[in-house]
Amino acid sequence: MTIHAFNLLLNAIWQIPLVFCAAWPATRLARRNGPQWEHRIWITALLLQLLLPFGQLHFKPIAAWLLALFTPAAPTTTNASVSVLTGPATILAPTWNLPPQLITLALAAWAAATLFFTARLLWRLHKTSTLRRHAHIIAPQEYPVLHNFLSTIPSPPQLLVSQSVAGPAIIGVLRPALLLPPNFLDQPRAADVEPALAHELAHLRRNDYAKNLFYELLALPIAWHPLAWLTRARIAES
Repeated sequence: MTIHAFNLLLNAIWQIPLVFCAAWPATRLARRNGPQWEHRIWITALLLQLLLPFGQLHFKPIAAWLLALFTPAAPTTTNASVSVLTGPATILAPTWNLPPQLITLALAAWAAATLFFTARLLWRLHKTSTLRRHAHIIAPQEYPVLHNFLSTIPSPPQLLVSQSVAGPAIIGVLRPALLLPPNFLDQPRAADVEPALAHELAHLRRNDYAKNLFYELLALPIAWHPLAWLTRARIAES
């Protein structure tokens, strides 16, 4: 089990950059078709980065084959024997000839990194829940500009005001809420309010909060890889 987990880690180290390098030019070509295609490509890249390491792609056989191309063949002898095994057999996946202590240390570091990113996500969810509990509810009828925006949504979000946010934000999966800073709706110019509200309500219509949470949960096993971070950032940006 340890060897298979270590092979999975080694696969992720080199396969994630390959997927990212393939997705980067693909998104540049897809921009002419709109941001939706760019977004879909980055989502596909994240799924491939997560699933490919579980496949049977191993770097060591490729390296051994390339090394054999430039290494003189060893002299052969006439006294040779061949052993033939019959019956059920198990084919073991190749791995690096490394000390067991180093393999254990690498897997422990991987587990620690995964635990760290999981704990960080749980802490952020806890802070979001606390932020929602400490906010107070407002009625959209009190603000005409807000009432006009929400009338176009079949299931409008709960409206909350919190001193802990600097700008509007959509939070929540099952019960979405629109968080607003104090006095945000009291600005004299509607041009300062409407673009921000339209932006957040667009997130609501696309369920971006739930999607981003799902992507972050999905990426936890590879969250330690820097290019997995960049892939997540490109998903959020697109």
